[in-house]
Amino acid sequence: MNGFFILWVFCILFFEFCQAQKVGLVLSGGGALGMAHIGVIKALEENGIPIDYIAGTSAGALVGSFYAAGYTPEEMLQATLRNTEVWLGPGLIINDEYYFSQYAYDPAFIKFPISFRGTKRYLPDNLVSDYEINIGLNEYLARASGKANQNFDSLMVPFRCMAADVLEQKPIVLKSGSLAFAVRASVAVPLFFAPVSNNEYSNLYDGGIYDNFPVQPMIDEFQPDIIIGVHVSGFAKKKEEIVEQGSFIRQLLANSLVDTKTWEKMPSSGILILPDLEGMSSTDFSLSNQLRAVEKGYQATLACIEDIKAVIARRVDISEMQAKRERFRSQLPPLIVDEVEVYGVGAFEKIYIKRLFQQGKKILTFEDIKRGYIRLKSDANYQGSFPEFIYKPETKTFVVRIFVRPSARFTLKFGGSFFTPTDHQIVLGARYQGVSFAAYHAEIELMQGSFTNYARVRGDIIFPTRFPLSIELENRIIQHDKQRLVFTLFNANKLANISQQLVEFSPAISLPLSRHIKMWAGIAFQQITDNYYVSPVVLSTDQIDQTTFNGRSIYFRYHKRTLNKKMYSNQGTELYFSLRFNEGTETFTHGNNGNQLGQKHTWVQSYLRYQSYVKLFRRFYTGVSLDVAASSLKPYTNLRATQLSSPRFEPLQDSPILFLPQLYSKLFAALGLQAVYTLTKNIQFRTEAYYMKSLEAIKQENNGKIIQTLDFNPQKSVFIATAGFTYDTTIGPIGAFINYYGIEGTKFRALFHIGFLLFPKPAWY
Repeated sequence: MNGFFILWVFCILFFEFCQAQKVGLVLSGGGALGMAHIGVIKALEENGIPIDYIAGTSAGALVGSFYAAGYTPEEMLQATLRNTEVWLGPGLIINDEYYFSQYAYDPAFIKFPISFRGTKRYLPDNLVSDYEINIGLNEYLARASGKANQNFDSLMVPFRCMAADVLEQKPIVLKSGSLAFAVRASVAVPLFFAPVSNNEYSNLYDGGIYDNFPVQPMIDEFQPDIIIGVHVSGFAKKKEEIVEQGSFIRQLLANSLVDTKTWEKMPSSGILILPDLEGMSSTDFSLSNQLRAVEKGYQATLACIEDIKAVIARRVDISEMQAKRERFRSQLPPLIVDEVEVYGVGAFEKIYIKRLFQQGKKILTFEDIKRGYIRLKSDANYQGSFPEFIYKPETKTFVVRIFVRPSARFTLKFGGSFFTPTDHQIVLGARYQGVSFAAYHAEIELMQGSFTNYARVRGDIIFPTRFPLSIELENRIIQHDKQRLVFTLFNANKLANISQQLVEFSPAISLPLSRHIKMWAGIAFQQITDNYYVSPVVLSTDQIDQTTFNGRSIYFRYHKRTLNKKMYSNQGTELYFSLRFNEGTETFTHGNNGNQLGQKHTWVQSYLRYQSYVKLFRRFYTGVSLDVAASSLKPYTNLRATQLSSPRFEPLQDSPILFLPQLYSKLFAALGLQAVYTLTKNIQFRTEAYYMKSLEAIKQENNGKIIQTLDFNPQKSVFIATAGFTYDTTIGPIGAFINYYGIEGTKFRALFHIGFLLFPKPAWY
């Protein structure tokens, strides 16, 4: 009887011990390798291992916060695969403007913001835009933070994350407030991301600076019975290894966040999981690398699951866990905002920013906030602003606090390219911007090249209306020297003795319809000068002829662009349409005798271009394009001038610098096909083929009689093709191609270039 009683008491005590046994999960930082934490959590859930508390740093804080907010491992995986490459993938330059705030043909590859305040000069402290991750974290976490009333103990799983106060030189344990803010602070890797601030904290950086594996905060905050620690950031590399492996900055950054005291932090009763991530990069946020990291975390946990079960006797049925998750999620408040507060800028700027978000509305949805936040970046280009969603239980709504860091007033840019035979184009530019009751920008850009010289001065005023209506003023001066089609790689006998100059002043009203669509309506005042020889046979005594057009154009343009690159895209769509009414006076000056003739012209011209890419297989993409142009231009004084004023087809990267008479037509249609095979992330092989059909001849008439036509059959179709390799670098693509133009004479052109081979569009486009 006594033995039975003792056994009964032992069972009760054992049951109580199991029930009381609390488990804390500690997740280290590690960049892209932190996706292994998802695999770990998935394996623990499947085996009924309880997770009562979570503490994380950087990537560990990101994964841990999602789990604490009620997301399943599968949902966490989908969210990270969809977003982390955009949120956390580091780049080497700031180049994150939205399409409708960009100049469409900008060959710059470095844009460097500089602020001057008082006597001090400020350089940028982040190389990656944080706008996407800031709004994205709020989209996933703000409601859970509201349900918990900003208390991380009231999340589905109590949660802590680490940040670093580098001014006070101490770690910060974040346990209340905005969950999205806490995670954003924890992932603010120095150099790549700007720090974040709010009413309580100032300039918080990545928690890995002081504690990349927060075991002690877990003990201090929760006192769990058992700690499961997951460490994914590896161990410090020797300097010889860093030098050998290249990517010096990234390797040093990864090394700086390695916690060398991992083993010392774990208590003797704890369980340490070390996924085998050898050979994987903490800065590679590609889909394949993330999936591999998740699988490695899953495998590492299953490999020691029996040891975990031996230490942790308590179990949580997966259905019980799901019921708990559903109860938590059913109580999430709707993301409704009734107040916007702005901090960090002057009174006028506060008014402007509030108008961007509110647009006269009293109640705002998350989409309203997102739209205003994108406007904050595209219109005013503020750096390092963070929208903090704070829940108000009394009204069951949120207040959004926008913490804005004053933006750089000046931006310098540099770019260009070098290309065969021995040619170049260099681009320098500067941009000034500011905000008062409206946002305003002023910009100057200069291009010096072998065939194109260019100066552009542009300014705009953007009003905080529901759609970002703006008034634009632009001055352009362009000088083109046309090249003949030659195969040689050497700089010999290339010029076609044809040059064009454009001086244009254009006021316009523009209206972006979305992040990727913009419309313009305006008027352009132009002086266009063409220098050429009328006859294709030039004698040594001949002097060059000149045609000058002075006039104006009323135009409408529509441009949608979702292509993924400035050059050599393989994903996305582009649709461009322009319609222009032109009028003015042509003056022809004969080179040999100086005689002048003049006449007036009035005509309508339009251009349509469509291009779209789709992914067929894992590495293979295909595209299709259509170009259609039409002009009602009556003949100029001579045929060459008429030709140079007609629409032209420019399908390949070198087409704008070549003089190819067969590609000029008053009415043409051209169909193109593109095929792209990606050998690696940065290397692709691409082929393109185009078929152009001229539907109306360029001819010279006198009293209704044709007195001159071009020296080729204008109805003849033209076949154009190219094949070659590209390699993406931080200064633009490197390309090596053989281009084929199906015209008389030389048909092939060898082209090698480094940098963006982009040219400003001519008049009437």
